[in-house]
Amino acid sequence: MVKLASTSANLKLHLIEEPIAKAIIQACREVINGNLHRHFVVDMIQGGAGTSTNMNANEVIANRALEILGHQKGEYKYCHPNNHVNLSQSTNDAYPTSVKIALIYSYS
Repeated sequence: MVKLASTSANLKLHLIEEPIAKAIIQACREVINGNLHRHFVVDMIQGGAGTSTNMNANEVIANRALEILGHQKGEYKYCHPNNHVNLSQSTNDAYPTSVKIALIYSYS
């Protein structure tokens, strides 16, 4: 949800091209719907600052967005985990925000 909201904001600010943003948003919706959970291999409580979990999310979303755009996984020149999915974000903001969202939804 954090990545979806950030990408939507970046699109409105013209910081990301529309086709890439739409593919990222679609990939984010797939994650939200539980379709890509098996690709999240880093334990959320891994004892670090969250960088590895944040980058795992960026990579899963970028690779799915690449497929949506008609490219192969890993062709990051078309949709990059850091330059596109993580655009304008910091792990120190995105990670705690996502944990708070998860906690809120766990009580719903």
